[in-house]
Amino acid sequence: MSGLRTPSPSARHDPALHPDPGDGRVALSVEGVSKRFGAVVANDNVDLSIDRGEVRGLVGENGAGKTTLTSIVAGVYVPDAGRVVVDGAHHRFLTPSDALRAGISIVHQHPMLVENQTVTQNVALVASRRRRRFDRQAIEAELRRLADEYGLAVDPRSIVGQLSPPEQQRVEILLALHARSNIIILDEPTAILPPGDVTSLIETVKRLGAQGKAVIFISHKLEEVLELADTITVMRAGAVVETVDRADADADILARLMVGGDVPEIRVRSPSARGAVALRVSEVEVASEARSVEVRGASLRVSAGEILGVAGVDGNGQPELMDAIAGLRAVTAGRIELLGGDVTRLSVEERAGRGLAHVPEDRRGQGLALSMSVAWNIGLRHFQTTGGSRWSVDYRALRDLASELIEAFDIRGATVDTPVGDLSGGNQQKVMLARELSTQPKALLASNPTAGLDVGAAAFVHERLLTTRDQGCAIVVVSPDLDELMLLSDRLVVMYRGTTVGATMERPFSRHRLGLLMGGVQTGGSAATEFES
Repeated sequence: MSGLRTPSPSARHDPALHPDPGDGRVALSVEGVSKRFGAVVANDNVDLSIDRGEVRGLVGENGAGKTTLTSIVAGVYVPDAGRVVVDGAHHRFLTPSDALRAGISIVHQHPMLVENQTVTQNVALVASRRRRRFDRQAIEAELRRLADEYGLAVDPRSIVGQLSPPEQQRVEILLALHARSNIIILDEPTAILPPGDVTSLIETVKRLGAQGKAVIFISHKLEEVLELADTITVMRAGAVVETVDRADADADILARLMVGGDVPEIRVRSPSARGAVALRVSEVEVASEARSVEVRGASLRVSAGEILGVAGVDGNGQPELMDAIAGLRAVTAGRIELLGGDVTRLSVEERAGRGLAHVPEDRRGQGLALSMSVAWNIGLRHFQTTGGSRWSVDYRALRDLASELIEAFDIRGATVDTPVGDLSGGNQQKVMLARELSTQPKALLASNPTAGLDVGAAAFVHERLLTTRDQGCAIVVVSPDLDELMLLSDRLVVMYRGTTVGATMERPFSRHRLGLLMGGVQTGGSAATEFES
């Protein structure tokens, strides 16, 4: 592990921008921190220091130890060795409340809020940990002031469970600000955000630094880190390998430091050899629990041996459409055909039996059983193929299969017995991808397949999808990342307000036309008429 370099003064915020400048006073130090989970070394003698007013980017491959380190700082884990120093005082946090009282807050990738309570009530729960008296009107007034100051538009009286993921994230940031935290950790905060909200979040993070907060920003999106961080720390295999000033870094330098060498490149894609239409969706409608229509007359088709990308701003019905195709949501109108057969009313299991695989966006809620082992998660789709049945399991064969997939998909830090919840997000994604692709599907649904993945893991997933396409699978990919869709897709369709709009686009794609369609500007043609033929 190389020595940690102190950031140059030029890399920090202009002292004139904030009342409590990064004047060289260290806000947070991590000294010799180590942490093991069984045989896995998650952190190995880590040293780190951050000044007040500094925004520190923290990058590394999935499983590099970033989340473990920040979880120790936030009191989620107790280190096996080492200590945390806040404003010169040594601490050994046993709970998140201990860290909160020391002025440290963490904004999680998946918001950790009480969904059936209001924003104000959630804030009151945090305030109670600091022994602050609950005064609803005072809290609401303070939240409105903070929301206005930091550009975090949220109604304090809203029920958290009724807020969108970006709004819930704003609530977590407001919680940190209301708690008067001077050290704020953001763990993959942009993974769930559409582009417009990413821009707003970046401005908020810059404002936090300008106000004298010490911010740790964890992300796999290197361009975002380079845009907002003053300094960037790279971790690999549980250790800090380098800390660089933003002015001295670019995406290529960071990627090489992350993987310890050249970054895997996607092979030059060849035109797909398309077969017959494998999946056809015709004029499908899906209703919400409130009985309003969330998907209205959406149509698409995808042939064997091709990838169809579905573009669109978040909130335009893409998840609901994918859930309907997978059998997770009931279709109120229209028809879904798989390999020429009508599957509109079939169950998830019946569709899987006909060759449909599904990699959902919510891997933790829908895709995986976090408390179960890697082997059992693999077994969710393989009990019968490993010699078992609905009522019995050949566990030795299942373990052998899981062991093969761990190696083939480079699932790091995993054994067949490792609970999936103990793996990093990227390795959880690999478990789910390994399970679904190993069924040799005829059609695959992949929603935001590289969310939260580092550059190497994302390249690995892309290569697997292209290989699966070349083997004759029909693939539908939904992603908020337009660059990813344009890279992977053979054809593209756009969803807007619950339906497919415009004619399906072939390569080469027009970013300008895609942008117009995503914004609701019609450019001619109807997706529905194309699919009726």
